[in-house]
Amino acid sequence: HVPPQQGTHGGHVPPQQGPILETILFKVAAVGLPSTDPFGNEPDPFIQIHYSNGNSSDWVHLVRTTTLMDVHEARWNDTIAFEKYVNGTGQKLRFEIRDHDVADFDDRIGFAYIDLDRCVKESRNYRTETMSCHALI
Repeated sequence: HVPPQQGTHGGHVPPQQGPILETILFKVAAVGLPSTDPFGNEPDPFIQIHYSNGNSSDWVHLVRTTTLMDVHEARWNDTIAFEKYVNGTGQKLRFEIRDHDVADFDDRIGFAYIDLDRCVKESRNYRTETMSCHALI
């Protein structure tokens, strides 16, 4: 008879405690961006991405994209990972789009929000691994 290893329950691995975390991978784009520069220069957009846990009004910083220069149609190639998704909890992503300004403060272009449960549900209804969710500013 071999005794169970320390940290196990009778030789069996205990079930996972707490919520099941899933990872959502996504890319971002922003189209039709206005010029916010008083000199009429093209926007230099970047996006600050935050998430909220359920109905919380507290937003947690997730990532900041790189700054793209002189574009009204911005598409970032980086894949962003949100590794803390818990199905059915009402988590949301907030996208704060800004125009980078070297001489002054970055100008706010707008906000967009995405309900992750809705996006995941829609992608599973279509039996696809690829989620496509859109939000308007």
